[in-house]
Amino acid sequence: MKSVLKKGWCCFFALIIAFGTVISSVPTKVFADDGQAQISINRAYLKANTPLSVNNPNDYALKFFKGDEELGVESYIPTEQDYESWLTVKAYNGDQEVAADSVYFSKLPVLYINTDDGNAITSKTEYKPGTMTIQNNTESSSAMYDGVIKIKGRGNTTWAWPKKPYRIKLDKKTNLFGMGKNKNWVLLANYLDECSMRYSTAVKLSNEIGLTTMDCVWTDVVLNGEYAGMYQLCENIRIDDDRVEIFDWEDEAENVAAAVVKAEKKKGNILDKDLLEDTLKENLLWITTGTFSFDETDYTVSDYYQAEDNISGGYLLELSNSMDEVSQFTTGIGLCVMVNSPEYLTTNDQMMGYVQNYFQDLEDAYTSDDGYTQTADGLKHYSELADFDSMVGYWLVMEILGNVDAAWRSRFAYKDIDGLLHYGPVWDFDWGSGSLKVTHHPYGWQVTNGKMEQRFFKEFVDDPYFISKASEQYWKIRPYMESLIEDGGLLDADFNYICEAGVADAERWDRKVSWPDDARGFLLDSEMYKTYLKKRFKWLDQQFENDDSLLSSLRSDYSASPYTKDPSLGISFSKAHSDIYSAHAAAKGAIGEDESLKVNLCAKDNETESVNVYINGMFYTNVVLNDNKAAIEIDNSMLNGEKNTKNVISVVGKDSSNNSTRRNYITVIVSDLAPDQTGDVNFDGTVSISDASFIQRHLAEYLDEADVALLDETDEDTLALADIDKDGAISIRDVTEIQRYLAEIRDTL
Repeated sequence: MKSVLKKGWCCFFALIIAFGTVISSVPTKVFADDGQAQISINRAYLKANTPLSVNNPNDYALKFFKGDEELGVESYIPTEQDYESWLTVKAYNGDQEVAADSVYFSKLPVLYINTDDGNAITSKTEYKPGTMTIQNNTESSSAMYDGVIKIKGRGNTTWAWPKKPYRIKLDKKTNLFGMGKNKNWVLLANYLDECSMRYSTAVKLSNEIGLTTMDCVWTDVVLNGEYAGMYQLCENIRIDDDRVEIFDWEDEAENVAAAVVKAEKKKGNILDKDLLEDTLKENLLWITTGTFSFDETDYTVSDYYQAEDNISGGYLLELSNSMDEVSQFTTGIGLCVMVNSPEYLTTNDQMMGYVQNYFQDLEDAYTSDDGYTQTADGLKHYSELADFDSMVGYWLVMEILGNVDAAWRSRFAYKDIDGLLHYGPVWDFDWGSGSLKVTHHPYGWQVTNGKMEQRFFKEFVDDPYFISKASEQYWKIRPYMESLIEDGGLLDADFNYICEAGVADAERWDRKVSWPDDARGFLLDSEMYKTYLKKRFKWLDQQFENDDSLLSSLRSDYSASPYTKDPSLGISFSKAHSDIYSAHAAAKGAIGEDESLKVNLCAKDNETESVNVYINGMFYTNVVLNDNKAAIEIDNSMLNGEKNTKNVISVVGKDSSNNSTRRNYITVIVSDLAPDQTGDVNFDGTVSISDASFIQRHLAEYLDEADVALLDETDEDTLALADIDKDGAISIRDVTEIQRYLAEIRDTL
């Protein structure tokens, strides 16, 4: 980010910090009035070059200060040079100071949090009551929030570090910074992520791909009158509107409780609504039995409320080795799964069993050699159990950003009623992209490969359909990835926005206290982060250049069914054109919108007697080989229907006992190429020796035959040889004959 550091006040601000100069003295407590005189700075919003608005009902004389430095009298207009400092207004009655108020001035919004007892937050389990006022950085007539809260600690490893992360519960649902109305929020400390940009980058990328995300904004925090550093205020992962929007069993418990309390009150029976809610949430048997007991009285739910009884959804899961939730299980391969919501699912064996069996079916499917497993509802492909696009997108975000943490924890998934399981939201990126205490090199697969049972991504990539779609999605978002790292791009914009706050945070929380040899500080980590992503994207470009190399690069002997593309189970197309549409990772062939796909199969071993054929992962047919060969025709309607997107035709050989022998695949796109253009592969309007040469070269590469003599379009003798039908011109008939001849001599038909 060197180019960015040359611009604006942030450079000067950073240099002062770097050379150890104290910019301003920071008071440990916000000034308060004496209980008689009143004066206050309007915290609704503060912005550079906008005068401070002071509530001064007694019309006292005013003086403004930055630390001990007097700034002016009667009024003050803060500038960018005042960022990350305390600004104080003092009121005077004659020469006597009678009142004062201070604000922390920042380019970012500022959260003023005060606990009722004035003490620190020390518990992750018990909320502490307090208040919070939000000082916005955009114009508003009143504070975004100014009221009662409860606050407690959060996090696992992060809670042990000096700068603490927190969870906040508001007194009422409030839309904070356009992230939707909610009571529940979190403050990420980003102690390990020194530049504080890793999670925000993940959110941007996830939004671009279309995953469910938890949005965030950067803020400064003042806790009990003391500057606490730069944080990210985030939506927390929970089932709720504008969060993970699926059915919520805990909300349903509240609905049942409300209905029972209301009806019983009419009968003269007063029930404790909060206690009843807790009872129903902590024992979920009522969902499947329809009854519950409370205060030594039995109740039938349907007498009061028509509750949901479809238990096929309403589940938020975390795939993590921490195993610190009430409801949890381990899958067949050892993957640790926790049920975040409903928290007490383990109290209902039927519901818990449903979730466990569903997830096990999914695991059995994606670890099989063809993506299928037998379930209680019949044979199912993994894409019939989990949302395929979210599987691909979730894996891509983790590997693109090198999020090492995702190899074993902080992975989320959710399932709605009658819906598929979706992967997301993404979370916890402070261990990614070369941050402190993790690998600094940007190369290699950071999340996928490895022996650990928690590394389930290695099972995803053992499928050519997954690989092909991941490759397509990668190149689709690649321009956006470039917009992140280019000079003047999105990362630079984020850096410019948070620079002053980031430098102040680094001064407040010197990471060298925790990591004397590794800590970098905000400025250096920002630069290293951008450099890391540039190098990583370049390495990923090489891996995603074609599907075969990507599949080979990701292959893991530790997966349940390592994929090997075996050419001894041959698969080819009879009448497909070259894919000249795809700039990257081109398909092996292309057909027109009205053309069918003719597929040739050839087994070069003595075991394979039949072949299972799959189209985009889904079983299509079983073909019995005759003299080790077979040919099938696939109607265009069986393909995905999207122009210029790859279809994967994969095959699994079967022996006489129906055991799998070999696997292979080939890809094809449906293009808008008209039938009469067949053969004009360079689209110059004519069929010529150039087209014949291109087709021959393409086929030679596909057959991996270096000894195929290529046509020389500048040689008149070769030109004459290419005129197969001897009509004095190179035409579609000649091209067709060349293709047919090469196919025959290579024994692919």
